Parts: sequence; C-alpha cells; structure tokens
Amino acid sequence: AFTTKHPGISVDLREHDARDMFAMLADGRMDLVISNISPGDQTPATLQRRHLFSEPLVVGVSPDHPLARRKTVRLAELSEEPFVAFRHGSAFRDTVDAALAAATTAPEVRFESSDLVVVRNLVAEGLGIALMPQSLAAAPGRPIVALTIAPQPPQRTVAMTWRSNLALSPPARAFLELTLDWIDQSNLTVRTS
Repeated sequence: AFTTKHPGISVDLREHDARDMFAMLADGRMDLVISNISPGDQTPATLQRRHLFSEPLVVGVSPDHPLARRKTVRLAELSEEPFVAFRHGSAFRDTVDAALAAATTAPEVRFESSDLVVVRNLVAEGLGIALMPQSLAAAPGRPIVALTIAPQPPQRTVAMTWRSNLALSPPARAFLELTLDWIDQSNLTVRTS
C-alpha cells in the first residue's frame, strides 16, 4: 500500500534484534523500527513508541504429539518437553523465557532458529514443541495443533518506534502515518507509551 501510494519513495528493510535496531535508530541509521517488545521494556526519553498490536501466544505441537488431543495446557506441564525456540537475545525470546520462568518451567531447548517459520516447521516435524504467536500457528503450512495456554496466555506485543528528539523525514513520516492509519482501520488496539 505504501509503495502504491508513494511510488517515488524506496523502502529499505533490515532485520536485526530489537536492541540492535534501537541502537541504529539512536544513531540515525534507521528512521523507524517495527519490533516485538520485551516484557517490562521501557521506552527511553529519546524515543517515541506506538503499540501496534498484541496477540496471545499458544503452544504449538505436532498433530501426533500426546498433547495434540487437548485444547488447553498450563506452562508448568511442559518442563519435560523438548522445545524449539526463537533464538536467544531477541525480544520475542525474552517474552517466551519470561512466561516460562513465571510458570517455573525450564524446558530443554533442543533447536533454536532466527526464523519463526522454521520454528513452526520443526514443531510440525515433531522435533519439539514451541510457544509461538497465535497468528503463526494459524498460518498456512504443514499442520500443527495450537493449544491455548491456561489460565492466561502470555502476549506478544509489536510496536513502532522512532526518535522523539528529531523530526522524521517526509518519507518516514508518510510511512508512519500510513501504518498507524492502517492499524486504526483494522480495529486493532493501539496504545502509546
């Protein structure tokens, strides 16, 4: 939608850990950052952040896993399960680790990946279970079973962040406005922090 509305503006996409992207944002190598937010993450005074959306995490298991016959699971029940996880050091991994620690669960992580689709595929293959965003579990691909986490599923929060102490360039401002308009029209909850 952005390139259709603004065909003369090029967009460069970079993927890094949120911490690295915030450092690039601070020194001017990035204009905007869309990222997962770690639990308890505070927005520095030099940055402004708009929460774009939150979604529940689910436990993904292969269709032939013994848990696949259930609809819900408690994280405390997963201590003995082999895990597939997003790579250590990412905001998403921080979210998963915090949820497991709160449930006093310390599973054995057998596989790590920097790609959530790879995590999903390893789960589908039966190589372990994983906490993943509900939207990823519902995405097309090899079948997996998504179990609701009881009593309250942890949430993944995605936000857009930019420097508050400098004016955005006109292209960055246009991208920010289009994104926030899309979020508002999609009836997703948007919060400012």
